Amino acid sequence: MKKFLYGAVMTMLIALGLAGTALAGTDEDAIARLMNQDLAAGWKQNDPGKVLDIFTEEAPVVWVDVTGDTKMDMTRSKADRKKALQEYFARVKVVDYAVSDIEVTKISDNLALVTTTEKVTALDVSNKRENQMTFKNLYEVIKQKDGKWRAYREISLVGDEQD
Repeated sequence: MKKFLYGAVMTMLIALGLAGTALAGTDEDAIARLMNQDLAAGWKQNDPGKVLDIFTEEAPVVWVDVTGDTKMDMTRSKADRKKALQEYFARVKVVDYAVSDIEVTKISDNLALVTTTEKVTALDVSNKRENQMTFKNLYEVIKQKDGKWRAYREISLVGDEQD
């Protein structure tokens, strides 16, 4: 009887440990899906609203873009960012958008850091030339009240194909 109880307890502890590991992975998987599927879908559809869907409504969003010439552009409102994206999508048509090297570092139950490499291939509407840009991005993401992960800060290091 003692061996049976010991075996049952050990089995239950192992099962709880595996369940805990599975649950821990769900947040990281949800965050990676946010970057890899949701963000990419907005860019591929040339839809500023869909691109901005990955960002929170509950916290002010900050975007910091650093280009190759070290000029920094900080945008603090979704309206400003949407206007900038609309202007961009009027000049180019995104033909491919790929997210790679996604690394999620969970800081707490409701805060994580995400680093990505994002590559945009866009066709210039005026001259039909294709250009590629690569972004190294750092996102701070938070878990919202509804349980969904959303970004509230994005820091981008931008370079063109030659950088």
